[in-house]
Amino acid sequence: MKQNFTPEDLILLHYGEKDSFEQAEIKTAIETDAALKENYDDIEEVMHHLDSDMKNPSLSSIKIILNYSQKLGKRQQDLETLV
Repeated sequence: MKQNFTPEDLILLHYGEKDSFEQAEIKTAIETDAALKENYDDIEEVMHHLDSDMKNPSLSSIKIILNYSQKLGKRQQDLETLV
């Protein structure tokens, strides 16, 4: 019986969120279905780029976070002096 796997199934497989039986089923389907393999390869590539980008925030993002943190710290100090 041929089962249709969704992109969500392939993403869960990528992150190891499927049980061993489901992993085996999907991997077998990927090996025998060229279209599914292409979809999985595309997902793998996108996920790799997303994972890489998440590990390397841009300099502007870091500056925004630091500025926010400084403003928040100053507000906290101002509140403490009022109390």
